[in-house]
Amino acid sequence: MSNTAGPRSKVLLVDDDPAILEVLTMRLASEGYGVATANSGEEALQIVAADPPDAVVSDLRMAKVSGIDLLEAVHKRWPAVPVIILTAHGDIASAVQAIRSGAFDFLAKPYDGMKLVQRVRAALRGHSAATPAERMAEEAPFVAASPAMCEVWKRVRKLARVDSTVLITGATGTGKEVVARALHDYSGRRLGPFRAINCGAIPANLLESELFGHERGAFTGAHTANLGLFRAAHGGTLLLDEIGDAPLETQVKLLRVLQEREVMPVGGVEPVAVDVRVIAATHQDL
Repeated sequence: MSNTAGPRSKVLLVDDDPAILEVLTMRLASEGYGVATANSGEEALQIVAADPPDAVVSDLRMAKVSGIDLLEAVHKRWPAVPVIILTAHGDIASAVQAIRSGAFDFLAKPYDGMKLVQRVRAALRGHSAATPAERMAEEAPFVAASPAMCEVWKRVRKLARVDSTVLITGATGTGKEVVARALHDYSGRRLGPFRAINCGAIPANLLESELFGHERGAFTGAHTANLGLFRAAHGGTLLLDEIGDAPLETQVKLLRVLQEREVMPVGGVEPVAVDVRVIAATHQDL
């Protein structure tokens, strides 16, 4: 282990490649960060247990204790310590896994020193604000200066970590889609697609086709098959805006989709499994 003195935040770098450790250490040290290094996940856990850093930057693929293993251990015992994962170029699947396991962010090879500094700075930003309200106002994707909006942002952050269906209510124009987008962007699905549909703006006879898809020839004019928004949003989030305006028959089918995690395309004979987080929004009192 080596340390580079810094007046403020300390970052733990973990990689089994000494050359990468040296380059990243020099880059962070030049920005004034204190840097500790570890050559393995095992050594990193020992360092964190003895003196928890302000942030951890770890390679994904290491022997014995991998970056994901390290991430999960840190996230469980020291949840306030943000972890940034270093991944191979194009390894999106691993990046998604890291985010879902609690990583603050990821950085793909070849590593850009400035991007690393930006990621670390963003991860540490929550530690530097003077008060919780200031932290929330700084991080929120919408204006959150008032106590009420800070409370909204607090709930968004909390719900984003839970992969469950959410209903957002409020008058038209109050920013329900902005909140839905924030729930997606701060969730483990943020690397997946975000799709949205206004259920009140689609004719009733076409809404199910838009949502669940249809097979070729399922109805007059269906010259080609359509995946539908549920399948288009696979691995991500689907916003059903103005869900209260959808026909009751469609709402019943939506309930079944939420229960079974599968859709039946219009004109189809076999259901199709989907992995989608559904966020519904309405101005009505349901």
